[in-house]
Amino acid sequence: MGRTRRAAAIAITSVTVLGAGLGLWFVVRVCPLLGGRMAHAILGRAYVLGQNAQFERLSVADGIGPKGSQFESFEFRCSDCEHVESTYLRFSSSADAMEEMGKMLNNASRVLSHSEEADAQGKPVLERVVAVLQPQDGFVILRRRGVNLHWIQSRSLDHALEFEKRSNPDLELRGPPVR
Repeated sequence: MGRTRRAAAIAITSVTVLGAGLGLWFVVRVCPLLGGRMAHAILGRAYVLGQNAQFERLSVADGIGPKGSQFESFEFRCSDCEHVESTYLRFSSSADAMEEMGKMLNNASRVLSHSEEADAQGKPVLERVVAVLQPQDGFVILRRRGVNLHWIQSRSLDHALEFEKRSNPDLELRGPPVR
């Protein structure tokens, strides 16, 4: 009876260690920068997203959004396993885009930055807002240009800002840094 229990304990331990090893191998292959991010967290140091970070597209969705808008939504995973969502809405009018942006900002707990870019006549052509969502939802960067509304959402402000920096430069608004 003692040998059976010992053999069972060894088998369970072996399977557990093997499973943990395979799981760790999988995470390292999928998220090669996760170890560095975890080490910074354990040591209580600030983690800085490096230039070697990559964003991999995981999923794409499209369809009809609020007020009949067309939407495309993309989910990305950074090479340190942080997720970023990028969504584009195209409305039939700029007033609808502005209204939707207002609704999203009403759900934010705090606005960190708000800026506008104007054309040569002084007419606003691009509005950009960085906001804190509810604590469990992280941060959002909203960019509105005419009938188009784009938002980038992540639990990490650094990841959202880096993703924005690497996205379509035509939509990017250079404003004061957010920290």
